[in-house]
Amino acid sequence: MAKNKYLLPLIAIISYLVLVFLAPKQGHEWDNYCWGLWAEIIQSKGLAAAYNSDSVINYLPLYLYVLKIYALLIPKAALFEMTYCLKSISLFFDVASIFILTQVIEQENKRWKYFLLGLFNIGFIYNSFVWNQVDGILSFFVFASILSAHKQKPVLALSLFLLAINFKLQGIIFLPILLALLTESLKPQTLLKGGLILTVIQTLILAPFIAAGNVWNVWETAKGSMDYYPSISMNAYNFWYLFYDGSLMFVKDSGIFVIGLSHKQIGLTLFIGSTTLILLPLLLQSSKRLLGKQQRKTELKAILLSSSLIAVLFFYFNTQMHERYIHSAIIFSTALAFLHGHWGQWTFISLAYALSLESICKILKLENYNTLIFQPRFISFLYSIGLIMLLYHWVKTKPLKGCFEGWVR
Repeated sequence: MAKNKYLLPLIAIISYLVLVFLAPKQGHEWDNYCWGLWAEIIQSKGLAAAYNSDSVINYLPLYLYVLKIYALLIPKAALFEMTYCLKSISLFFDVASIFILTQVIEQENKRWKYFLLGLFNIGFIYNSFVWNQVDGILSFFVFASILSAHKQKPVLALSLFLLAINFKLQGIIFLPILLALLTESLKPQTLLKGGLILTVIQTLILAPFIAAGNVWNVWETAKGSMDYYPSISMNAYNFWYLFYDGSLMFVKDSGIFVIGLSHKQIGLTLFIGSTTLILLPLLLQSSKRLLGKQQRKTELKAILLSSSLIAVLFFYFNTQMHERYIHSAIIFSTALAFLHGHWGQWTFISLAYALSLESICKILKLENYNTLIFQPRFISFLYSIGLIMLLYHWVKTKPLKGCFEGWVR
């Protein structure tokens, strides 16, 4: 038993070190340039300068602390050349995400096998290992927050979610699920304690900007992330590529799509409508708990399905999506595969994501990226199949069954 106890942590540590050692020094050229430029600004002008009115930095505060550490460790002359070192941070959170997922698996002898399968899924690891992006960090905080809420640890869940929001605002799409789950365990005294802790955390995160007098610019940066790229798609091969060919990066989403409505309006309508349907069972159960009509806990499978669907639907229907905005769906999709045997959706979504990122980053330097498997419409079909499979599993759980019980006599 003792031997098995240390096996998975040992494998996790070794896997992390191997990934860091093997990670290519190149990545996405523009993103690497941004990391170097932003670190240079922070190094020369200080962290608070990130939100000066003339700043080009458009990320929220949490990752800027990572760049601050990077700027302290790396000399100015090498800031642009050594941005690959930042991969070690993102990879740590990737390993941590899969590690906490395996803790939910009941069969201990299977945990290390699933750990390796999940971690070395190229659709999961490409973002950090190759591209040098940081969506895996957001995914960790969101996933850990949702799991903590399920395990009835409300203060931890809220704290982790606050960190997620301070990292990337798009994490807000998971807030309805979190709030629905918190009705299972959040009591008045816990709410007071949680509010105090959240206030302290947020104050600490914003402290340098409060001291510099530009804290309001943090909100302006967050608000500015909406409509920052008013295009139909920023290389997200989603719903819109079923209708159009070629790059949609330079096609405004304000153009009319159908019946006088713009692409943006149609996308938002489809997203809000579909997510409302998906969230309805959780919200109804939450309402009944608040009214004292239900004490039953939400099943983990329902939570994972809802979270996977919300993440996929956000990416699939909305305009202005980057190719990486599907990333947070991968960890929930992986959990569905490992815990409930839903391998099909995991395979299609992971494959679509890996092909999408490689079609842009081209780390493999293949001779022909014009083949079918790298075509936007083909990848869009793969995402569509994955979404349909998730919806099939969601319907099979009979999510609305019993939701209306107790409301009428």
